[in-house]
Amino acid sequence: MSSKPLVSYPACTGLLIWNEGGNTHQIAIKFGVEVDQAGSIQFAIEDQPLTKQNFWVNIAFASESAKVAQLSLKASNAEKMNLVSDSVHLTAVRTPSTPNAVTLQFTAKAQRLTVYPEAGCHAEVQHYQAEYWIPGLRWFHGAKFSIAEGEVAIAGDVNPDDYAKVSGEISIRSSAHGRSADVWITEIDPAIHRVLDVVSFADGHFMRPTVRQVFADEKLVCIDYFGRRQGSSPYKPPLPCLNFTNSLPPLIQAYTPELVKRTGLSVAIEWHLMPHLYNEARFVSQMTAIEHLIYVFSEQSPDATYIDKRCFNVTIAPIVIEALKQELNKLSLPEDQALDALKGMSQSLKGINRRSLRSNLDRMIRLYRVPIEGLQDSIKPLIDTRNAIVHRGLSSRDDDSAALGQRVAEAEELLRRIIFALLLFRGRYTSWLNKVEDREFQVTP
Repeated sequence: MSSKPLVSYPACTGLLIWNEGGNTHQIAIKFGVEVDQAGSIQFAIEDQPLTKQNFWVNIAFASESAKVAQLSLKASNAEKMNLVSDSVHLTAVRTPSTPNAVTLQFTAKAQRLTVYPEAGCHAEVQHYQAEYWIPGLRWFHGAKFSIAEGEVAIAGDVNPDDYAKVSGEISIRSSAHGRSADVWITEIDPAIHRVLDVVSFADGHFMRPTVRQVFADEKLVCIDYFGRRQGSSPYKPPLPCLNFTNSLPPLIQAYTPELVKRTGLSVAIEWHLMPHLYNEARFVSQMTAIEHLIYVFSEQSPDATYIDKRCFNVTIAPIVIEALKQELNKLSLPEDQALDALKGMSQSLKGINRRSLRSNLDRMIRLYRVPIEGLQDSIKPLIDTRNAIVHRGLSSRDDDSAALGQRVAEAEELLRRIIFALLLFRGRYTSWLNKVEDREFQVTP
């Protein structure tokens, strides 16, 4: 186990349970748990004699099923804390023997673990507070601000040494208003994810919590450990963390559930921030994010098609299909070939009525008032490069890596400007388009 864990729970006792095809197996265990700085949850389990009752552990570990055996845990420790998990996986099983006995030795880890006190909270609650521990969170100074769901505080390390390890915290506090802790958490979690979307976008890497602690009037309700998150270092951050305290709260407040639903921003931000080894993959991620925004935009736009969908399907499509059928008959094609051609062309008819990617992108940029100075000549090359990579796997026939790198920079810059426009951002940001420079952002009139 790690020498410096994030948290540890020694001297635990409980049951490890495996439900296999309707059969339930269980084993009493003594163990310790450590959660390391990156959020990995690991169990050190005491050895015990191998018997007929616990031999199933070896079977579960050696199972030939395509799925890893998933076990559940119900346990407690000397400090009267309950530990539960439905996602325990065996990592090693050994059965060393001596002339007198065979020993069962095994270790395990969990994807998620919940810890809560045996004595529940029965008094009427006035306030709840949740603390989320975030790997890789950078923040120069602490910040406090309000969102609809409560009062938020953020603090972090200005220069983490490892972006996979916990380096900051986001907390939120609000009145209970008669809600249970479970109900309150279901309302607060999405709010924190929205906060992290904006912070992640600003700092150029995607972040999610590894730990969440919930308190009711300062008394612990539960601690959830979410397991290891895939951390990555910042990549071309548009808003340096030194400026977070002033610039981030207004953007977070603008990033409402209504905006997310109307625009699809949450999906676009995650695609934008995915780490990649190859420029082709990075470029496709940027274009996928842009196309998702276009899709959501066009689905809500009354003129996403040239003609009303119902009118086209009921009136125009049947006429075109009949004309196709007549023309195909004139060609005297074999019956199966003619039917296949008619079926394929009929299925493609919907595409005739849909606006092109370029048309919808232009309309979205115009409606969202996205400034495109320096990108006016980039739209067509972006779409051409997207088509080349998606359909042929390469950006160009001669594989011009320098040109692809420029396309990546243009796609990233366009996407960042779209996001800034939707968040009503006003101010300076770092642009990575042609060179690293500070630019003033302002939506088009």
